[in-house]
Amino acid sequence: MNWYINDLSLRGQFPGPFVFRAALEPLMRAMNRTDLAGRVLCTRRLSQCMITANLALPGAVRALKDPGFLALVLRWIDRNGPFWDEDRTHQPDDLFYCEACDVTHEGLGEAGRRLAASLPAGSFSFWHENDATFAYSPIRVVHGLLDQPLGEYDIENVWRVEDFPQPDVERARSWTHMVQLAESRTTGLTFSPRVIELLSRTPFNPSAAERIGYLLSVLQRLHAETTTDGAWTQDGMNLYRQHFVGTQALFSDSSDNEKRDFQTEMTFPDPSDVRRSIFCPWHGKVRFGAQYRIHFEYPRPRGQREFKVGYIGPKITKY
Repeated sequence: MNWYINDLSLRGQFPGPFVFRAALEPLMRAMNRTDLAGRVLCTRRLSQCMITANLALPGAVRALKDPGFLALVLRWIDRNGPFWDEDRTHQPDDLFYCEACDVTHEGLGEAGRRLAASLPAGSFSFWHENDATFAYSPIRVVHGLLDQPLGEYDIENVWRVEDFPQPDVERARSWTHMVQLAESRTTGLTFSPRVIELLSRTPFNPSAAERIGYLLSVLQRLHAETTTDGAWTQDGMNLYRQHFVGTQALFSDSSDNEKRDFQTEMTFPDPSDVRRSIFCPWHGKVRFGAQYRIHFEYPRPRGQREFKVGYIGPKITKY
């Protein structure tokens, strides 16, 4: 899930630069976490936000007289971001309010646009002990005019870094447990009822199970970056290019010969209706001694955002 900096939470309320540093530094450390890297987004106008009554963000950090920290902050807000306004979510009725403030061009507005498009989004708000204006969750945004709203959306809000969802650390103890963990951690994947049955014929490999879990998480992220009309967001397109394109891609289609020779083996019960079958030549690739494959339905039928997983196990297409 993407998290958007709540610009409204920076409005000159900090009593001094050092109090602000105590709020900013934990966020910058958290942004380096593997699960949050690239998922905490701000606008390029963040540098204009007021920190104290007379200092905007760059000036407040310069006042700390810490060149190393200043360089890190400027690299973030001036160069690296990531900046959501470079890939703004499309919304034809583009007007969003929070507590009577127009947030259309702010982080809460972008979070609202994503929720309106059925995409996950949360917010991060700055606070200190004497100002807890946004120390609550969820934050409600109104889509459209306040007196004629088109919709209302509740944004999950974090104001303490330790409240960001923690990465999953539980390791699979068996193939069955691996599938159970995957089902509990994903909302955009459904598994054929035969997945565990077919997996149980293979000795458990904990390293392979961890890697399979990672590939399933990539499919989950692609589900989250699919709009209601089936198109990729820019993040989704980047993920696709990263993992589905090229000779070293983690996911690929089977060859024409494999589709012909192994059509039966790559056809599985539809997780949504066991009376139907789905053909799954697309697969994710894992190699830990033996070769493993994750076969799933792709391209997805029109109007289907979820990925249907038909098979997890040893490589099927062996000549």
